[in-house]
Amino acid sequence: MTGQLPLSLANLSQLVKLSLHGNQLSGFIPQELGSNWKSLVFSYMSSNHLQGPIPLSFLNLTNLRMLDRSFNYIKGSIPVGIGKLKNLKSLDLSLNNLTGPLLSTLFQLNKLNLLSLGYNKITGALPKTLGRLTNLTTLDLSSNQFACPIPPEIGNLTILYRSSLERNKLTGSIPSEFRNLKELMRLSPGFNKLSGPIFPSLSGLARIEYLDLSSNRLNCSIDSDIRSIKNLETLDISNNNLSGIIPSQLVNLKRTGGYGSVYRPQLPNGKIVSVKKLHGYEAEELTFLKSFTNEVNTLSEIRHRNIVRLYGFCMHKRCMLLIYEYMERGSLFCVLCNDVEAVELDWSKWVNVIKGTAHALSYMHHDCTPSIVHRDVTTSNILLNSELEAFVSDFDRHS
Repeated sequence: MTGQLPLSLANLSQLVKLSLHGNQLSGFIPQELGSNWKSLVFSYMSSNHLQGPIPLSFLNLTNLRMLDRSFNYIKGSIPVGIGKLKNLKSLDLSLNNLTGPLLSTLFQLNKLNLLSLGYNKITGALPKTLGRLTNLTTLDLSSNQFACPIPPEIGNLTILYRSSLERNKLTGSIPSEFRNLKELMRLSPGFNKLSGPIFPSLSGLARIEYLDLSSNRLNCSIDSDIRSIKNLETLDISNNNLSGIIPSQLVNLKRTGGYGSVYRPQLPNGKIVSVKKLHGYEAEELTFLKSFTNEVNTLSEIRHRNIVRLYGFCMHKRCMLLIYEYMERGSLFCVLCNDVEAVELDWSKWVNVIKGTAHALSYMHHDCTPSIVHRDVTTSNILLNSELEAFVSDFDRHS
């Protein structure tokens, strides 16, 4: 569907669900629509080209449970009367051009399970009343312009599963009340101005799997505090001023897979690398030994801008490591699985990813003697740096 929203839609007075996701709708949302849709429960208009403010008439749709206007060009501030939507359980206004502060009326929506306001231009402070949304499981306030400490009242959101606070101007330390977030599995306050102790505030969070504290102003010892987070799979503490002895000498468990675990240590000179470590049982298997030597031999002999660099390796019967250059954005697969990061891959960036991958494959097929066939070119084996440039990796199964 293209063009503007037709006013004839207002005639559907008994409409319960409206799904116009992923079209090419443009222009303003007519006031008349919200005036007549009294029975509307689900409203999806994401991934279009809609402009202008949120119509005030939509604030009368008190039966609404889900409202999604993400990935449009909606501007202005969140309406003062948003608190009228008492039955709202999901509010997604991310990836728009919203401005202004967060008004206290927003936090009257105490049935919300999801609040997603990421990638806007919202300013000001995070109010204490945020702690009233005790039914929240997902909170995304990333990539805005919040300049304030994190309110300790967030500790009231005891069933919160995911909290995205990255890329703002948040200051101070993580409040100790975060220990109350027993269901928290993902926390990302990276790229802020946080300082002070961090890990004591997160001790006892047994379920947390992903933690991004990168690019802050942290200046503390982590040698004992980090041990309190038992199930951590992904940790990023790069670009800080941390001290202390890192457990197992390896920082930042990145992922665990069928072919070992991948870590991300920071070397004494400040350089960050990726380290792939085979599982203990794998080092004794001939198949994995062959895969290991394949990768070492291949990456030691070839050099190309779009092929990940091998810095070194360790081969021992009890310890086998591969040390690579570090790719900030991880695999293309992980980027595509993250709704916010996937949106960054606009058409021009997609073209660059495809070009980079094609250049690497062309080099292996035509410029290497003998030619190299990768045999497993998947999104998991295409890594992206901070500029979303593509690098082919994992040559353990090449022929």
